[in-house]
This record gives sequence, structure tokens and C-alpha cells, in this order.
Amino acid sequence: FVPLLSLLFNSRLNLPSTLSGVDHGRINKKLGLQMSKKQIEEFVIKVLTETKENYYSKKGKNYYVTSKEHNVRITINSNTFRIITADNID
Repeated sequence: FVPLLSLLFNSRLNLPSTLSGVDHGRINKKLGLQMSKKQIEEFVIKVLTETKENYYSKKGKNYYVTSKEHNVRITINSNTFRIITADNID
């Protein structure tokens, strides 16, 4: 298992391309937020970089990054490395 964060930041798969497919409206709606595109991207980067590796998991075709600190789970497609959605966690 190659750590997801390493894949996101290496030269072939970079974080900007991961964020390029983000449906910002969907993330705002799912998380109950009203942030700009830039604010959402900064939030996602913060969650991905601050979440410890043991809170990254792979199930089926997706990676899940669960941040208790930010009360969010981010779902990333394991083939394209694009963010699919984000959900509040309880």
C-alpha cells in the first residue's frame, strides 16, 4: 500500500489535478458550508495534509480520508485520484 498523500504530491499525480475535478457546489452542500472555490481547495488541502496516515483507508475503488479534527470524510477515486465527495462525520 503506497500512502495516498505520497501519490497526491509526487510529480505524476499532484494535488492540483486532484482538486481540478472537485464539484465545489456539491462539497458546500454536503458539508453545509458556503465557501468559495479557493476556500474549499484550501480546506481540502488542510484536511489531507493534517490527517495522519492511519486515518487513510482504501475500500474498493476509493480512498477515504477521515478527519475527526475537521469532522469530515473525503472520498477520493483510487484510479483518477480525483475527489468524489466529502461528508460530515458524527
